[in-house]
Formats: sequence, structure tokens, C-alpha cells
Amino acid sequence: MIVPATIKDIAKRLNISISTVSYALNNGPRPVPEHVRERVLEVAKELDYRPNRIARLLNARRAFSIGIVPAKPDKDAFLSPHFQQLLNGVMNVLEDTKYAASVFAHHSAVNESEFIDSLTDGRVDALIFSGDIALEPIREAVTRRGLPSIALGADLSAAGPVFNADNNCGVRRAIEHLTEFGHRRIAYLGGPEETVDGRDRNKAFHTFREEFGLDTDPALVGIGRFIGPDGERFAEQLLQLKDRPTAIFCANDEMAIGVCKSAYRAGISIPRDWSVVGFDDYSHSWAVTPSLTTVHQPVAEMAAEATRALIHWVENDVTPESRIFPTSLVVRESSGPPFTT
Repeated sequence: MIVPATIKDIAKRLNISISTVSYALNNGPRPVPEHVRERVLEVAKELDYRPNRIARLLNARRAFSIGIVPAKPDKDAFLSPHFQQLLNGVMNVLEDTKYAASVFAHHSAVNESEFIDSLTDGRVDALIFSGDIALEPIREAVTRRGLPSIALGADLSAAGPVFNADNNCGVRRAIEHLTEFGHRRIAYLGGPEETVDGRDRNKAFHTFREEFGLDTDPALVGIGRFIGPDGERFAEQLLQLKDRPTAIFCANDEMAIGVCKSAYRAGISIPRDWSVVGFDDYSHSWAVTPSLTTVHQPVAEMAAEATRALIHWVENDVTPESRIFPTSLVVRESSGPPFTT
């Protein structure tokens, strides 16, 4: 077995102290003459010296790792388009740094106190929380222990910095788009109230429904769990109405695609019979037929900016401010004017 070279081996080869070799390899804390440092580096290369990662981390008092806490730790959570966008944004930034990513999965399997201990046991330097109201007490506890964290899609009143998308503006643009076509009987499938995105989008819809003078029939409003089958069920309910809507706005793309699936099975043409608009603009929203008109939420950009901000916080002790990221409407094939005979 080949035994890896150590600092002691380099010191022995050069007949100098181990501490001098350490200072040369780590650029301090004490200065080393340049000719000595160059010779140390040459011998380290000759001996194929590899620094001990654990020792380096202990010396730096950092883990060089950013932790990610997903909103839903249950089975198949990593298949969520939202989490995939989040993780992609984080990894795109870390690729050019010395930091790695650690994902804290299945935190529902332990009690809250144990989970908080695992988050703050030194394995990560900072945390990104995916916005979920249920995680707010955990983040507050982490903040009290002094670990930097940023929450994506959390309430602005939450402890610590929050990076969020402008849900209010996004909902307004979707309704403006449909009303500009002439739609007034617009159905809405909202998101779960236990999520900040669901709660904020639901509140915004009801506000703008009144402002734009839309039909207030309660049969036109439902609440889903941000999953496709809930969109399918909602569409089936709307099909039973004598006076059907001319457009359906869903609080996320997965539910909107579920609506489209049910419409297709029932012979409903989109956008001829129903215009359908989603929210998120994940990769599959343009891949379906017809392609989905939706509100773009910059999840990957928020995650990337959160990662940069956390690294800057860790290395410079500068706490970032909360930020609201703009949303925008992406018009595709699933929306158009109401059909008139």
C-alpha cells in the first residue's frame, strides 16, 4: 500500500521544522522566506503531498459547505421541479468556489431538537431554507445559534434574510393578460395555505379578482397541493358546471398541466374553449402541448444569489438584506380570447 506523504516527510527532506513547512503551505500565520516557500512547494509536488482535508477544515474553522433544507422532506421530494431549480442555482455558483453542498433530507424522521442540532453541528457554514411555514421555528432556532441562513420563498417577517419572488406582481400580470383577451369568468386553483407562495398567490388573486371585476362565483375557486392530480380533479369539477369558466389560472405549473390533461380527455380545446395560465415557468411548461402560458418565477436565480450572499456573509461577516425578485409573464400557446359562437 502506498502511504501518502505528510508535512513531516517534507520537513525531513529539507531538514527544516514541521511548523515552517506548515506556514509555507498555508501562507501563514507566520511569514516564510520566499526561497524557502518555493522549495517547500517543489518538494511537496515531488512527494505528491495532498493536504489533509479534515485538518485543513479544523484549522480554518470552516466546513466549506452550504447546507440546503428542502421544504418537503418526504419521499420523491427531490423530483420537485422547484427543488431541482433551487439545487441547480446553488450548484452553478459552487462550481467555481471551494465550497460544496450538503442536503438535509428526511428531517421529518427526527424530532425538531435533533434536527436543529444536526444543522448546527459544524458540518455546514450556512444554510438555504426552501420556503415553508413549518420550517420557520427551525430557522429561528438556527439563527439564535449564530448560523447564517437565507430562506427562499419565506415570509418577509421571518427571522433573518429572505429572498422571494414578487408573487403579487406575477398574479396581477396573469389576470391582466386574461382580461385583456376579454375573459371575466376566470376560475382559480390556489396553492396550499401552509406555504408562503400558496398563501400569497391566493391572497393576490382574491384582491385582483375584485379590482378587475371578475365573476365571484365560489364554484370557480379551489385549493390544491401544487401537484398535477389536483389540477385534473379541479378541471373535472368545472366540467360539471352549467356555466363553465372561459379561463383557468393555477397557482403553479403542475396543477395547470393537470387541468390541461383533464380538458384533453373531455374534448375541451385549449385555448379555444379554455385559456389556461400557470405560475413558475419550469422546464416542462414549454414542453407540453399546447405550451403553457405562465408566470416566470426566478428560483434558480434566487438560489444562486442566496449562495453568493451566504459565502460573502461567512467570509466577511456581512449580513445580506432581504430581496424581492421580479416575476414576468411568459406568453405561449395555452391562452387566447374566449370563443364566441
